[in-house]
Amino acid sequence: AERPHCRWAGAAGAVLGLMALVRPNVLLFAPVLLIWGWWVVRRQGLTRRFWPMAGAAALAGMVVLAPAAVRNWRVEGTFVPVSANGGLTLFHGNNDDAAGSMTNSAGGIGMVRSPWMCPDIVARVERDEGRQLTFSEASRSLGRRALAWMADHPGRELVLIGRRTALFWGPDEIAHNHVVGADRLRSALLRRMPIGFSTALAGALVGSAVLLVWW
Repeated sequence: AERPHCRWAGAAGAVLGLMALVRPNVLLFAPVLLIWGWWVVRRQGLTRRFWPMAGAAALAGMVVLAPAAVRNWRVEGTFVPVSANGGLTLFHGNNDDAAGSMTNSAGGIGMVRSPWMCPDIVARVERDEGRQLTFSEASRSLGRRALAWMADHPGRELVLIGRRTALFWGPDEIAHNHVVGADRLRSALLRRMPIGFSTALAGALVGSAVLLVWW
């Protein structure tokens, strides 16, 4: 923000790419990064720098993601930048069995033992469609089912969104394929942490409010 330059923009893009390798949904932050970058350069009258900076950030992010994308292309023959479990994740939380408070049931494809797209889930989708599928094809199929379910059940979908939002901002982290709280209690290091998620969140909210007032 103090010295807008392609080097800093490239560094931000690289960091975003590294985060996306372990949490692909962080890529949803990319548009926010672009909007923030535009705001920064516009405040300082340096709008001509925006597109070079945006290009540097995009290029750095793509370079970081390239090894994963190339590996996926060699293995499956399809373009998958990081992973192919977006459709599974969407269907996982939006189906007839979804309750918004538990994570193991996934409608017609049975129980989900892992948060990742795994071969047994692909096999279940293949059985339903009567043809062989790649991981990304299975993910897209589940994504279409989820979107169709959401369109057919708008009222129930709003209830699920509200319940998940309330739980997400609550004092405890929601378990997935293991219980975070129990793991923390069993850890010799983590159980000695003086603060929990709720305290860290409260501090972050207070800090954000102070920054907004200061701005």
